[in-house]
Amino acid sequence: MSEYIGVLAKRSKKWASILPLFTAKNNPAWAKSKKVKRYLRKGIPIDHRPQVGGI
Repeated sequence: MSEYIGVLAKRSKKWASILPLFTAKNNPAWAKSKKVKRYLRKGIPIDHRPQVGGI
């Protein structure tokens, strides 16, 4: 279980880095990038879900 907590922390850090880029650009094409799709498939951390909203 402790390994998974590390994975969740790493994932949350990655989301924290891409969210400002998305909100600043507000570009639908950027939201459909391969990188964002990959992050979405792995799951949105609970603390970032309200900010992601309607991607």
